[in-house]
Amino acid sequence: MHDEFARVARIRLCPYVKGRPLQYIRRLVTLLREEAPRNVLSFCFGNHLLVSVAARMAKVERIYVSVVGDPVAITHSRWRACWLAHLARPFCDGEIAVSESVARTLVAEVRLPACRVRVIHNGCDVEEIRERAEAARHLRTPGATRRVLMVARLHRPKDHETLLKAASMLISKGRPVELLLAGDGPERTRLETLARQLGLAAFTRFLGTRHDIPELLGASDAMVLATQSEGFALAVLEAMAAGTPVVATDIPPCREALGNGECGLLVPSRDPLALAVAIEKLFEDETYRRRLTEAAYQRVRELYDNELMAARYAQLLEGTEHAP
Repeated sequence: MHDEFARVARIRLCPYVKGRPLQYIRRLVTLLREEAPRNVLSFCFGNHLLVSVAARMAKVERIYVSVVGDPVAITHSRWRACWLAHLARPFCDGEIAVSESVARTLVAEVRLPACRVRVIHNGCDVEEIRERAEAARHLRTPGATRRVLMVARLHRPKDHETLLKAASMLISKGRPVELLLAGDGPERTRLETLARQLGLAAFTRFLGTRHDIPELLGASDAMVLATQSEGFALAVLEAMAAGTPVVATDIPPCREALGNGECGLLVPSRDPLALAVAIEKLFEDETYRRRLTEAAYQRVRELYDNELMAARYAQLLEGTEHAP
């Protein structure tokens, strides 16, 4: 990630040493005075308190925090989320939520005034993803085993276990599927063990961290996101752009991205049978599958393209558009 940022921006590091917040603020104030930015955008809710204090001391014009996930889950308690958010309010100009559900949590659970919170959705490079996915799709062998992809860190609250159990049900019915699990994390060993216990070792590939997600989407027949919590799942948006049908857990961020089920299938949390039925429906009904992917592509192109996201951030940070 550091290398990717370095290609488009100059990077200055200001590491935080646990237990030494005042030292961090002093060093960050010095760095900000040297760089003299007009705006500071923090991507770490909670620690944005320290960033906001330093930015205000350095006389930065506008200071915002982007909240990319459930703020209560991020800070591990509602009380802590409220405490940090309200301490930061005199120094921070507003909170940018990546989804309507995150915005609702900031207002209802963290008790921030609605006038401070603005929604700017996550985005993706729709056209590039589409082109790369289509190129990979054309390389697939006709009649190949149906392939299901999940792109997510192997770490709770992601729910790979439910997907593995759903795949086991499909295979036991004589519907073989190949599972591709892209991502890595502390749950990998446990999930590999579970796959063996379910008799899925020959049907499951743990791919680790990958940088060819559009190609993997194009080479897959469905993308599943089984999860207990999300900010606004980029993997869902990328699948929508790629033309790969989506099955996702029915939680507010997934429901929002998929237009309340108009652009993909939503299934109950931790329900392997419902997930297996949804995957099978996509495989069996080509007309329904095509209708979902066409609606999904139209939605992601109109609402979630990177250029639209960047324009909204630019307007807010330039002061030409203000948080409601």
